[in-house]
Amino acid sequence: MLRGDAYAAENTRLKVDLEKVERAIADYSDTIKYAPEDRQCYLSRARAVRVKALKLSLSDKRQLDSNLDRAISDLDRAVTLSPPEDKDFLASAFEYLGHCYREKGKKSAQKAIENHTKSLEYRPSGFVYSRRALVYEELLGDHERAKADRKKATVLESSPPK
Repeated sequence: MLRGDAYAAENTRLKVDLEKVERAIADYSDTIKYAPEDRQCYLSRARAVRVKALKLSLSDKRQLDSNLDRAISDLDRAVTLSPPEDKDFLASAFEYLGHCYREKGKKSAQKAIENHTKSLEYRPSGFVYSRRALVYEELLGDHERAKADRKKATVLESSPPK
């Protein structure tokens, strides 16, 4: 486990220590310098940058957008580096892309939908359906599609694992 992973895991709780998130980002950045083809590091750094963005969103909209753009760039790189047969990895990367675009607001709603949809193509997930429903409902005002996605989420979450 990379030290960045440890910092990131420790900061998944409600209270976020921005200093530890910054250390995780720095550690992932150092690793990427020496292993620029390490798609997992790009994904992990993007997740840490997203946490930072959400923490800063309470005080500074420009920093929110700047950090989300950085996370999106890392996620795009992770997708590019991933072999097409690694469906779980791609599902995670597209899921996080969808979250980042959703958090950018209404102007990025369609990109959020597209990325959540790609994630679902790789790995159906009740959680991703529920996040896509939020985009339909809150950003696009499409209550019917939101309702359909919430229904799919409920069915998936109540189904026994295969």
